[in-house]
Amino acid sequence: MKLFDGGLFARWSIENDLSDLLESLFGRNVIVVGPNYLSNLQLGVPFVHIPTPSTDVWNAYDVILKQIESEISVTNDPIILYSCSFVAKKLSDVFYKKYPSVTQLDIGAAFDVYSNVNTRPWHKHMRK
Repeated sequence: MKLFDGGLFARWSIENDLSDLLESLFGRNVIVVGPNYLSNLQLGVPFVHIPTPSTDVWNAYDVILKQIESEISVTNDPIILYSCSFVAKKLSDVFYKKYPSVTQLDIGAAFDVYSNVNTRPWHKHMRK
């Protein structure tokens, strides 16, 4: 099975920390798709940030799609980390069909605390 429950990263970050996930990013070309504050994300690896609006993300869908497509076309073996609500589901479906070898993870809000932003009640329980 190639799909997992969206709460996986929330549970993972509360019960452990995300260090093993972050370690797996070393040597990869990382693309982060999410709110502006994720440009301050402390992943420990360089990444390209494709910003999304904090509200009404659907209104920017076409722009986000084109920006990701542009990055995929110039990036070798990318991993895309989404934090952009339901738009992530649609984008990951589109890019899975077009680029099945591209790794895509819907991180949800699990990375917010790595940008020093607490957007969910469970963030106070996360291990950083």
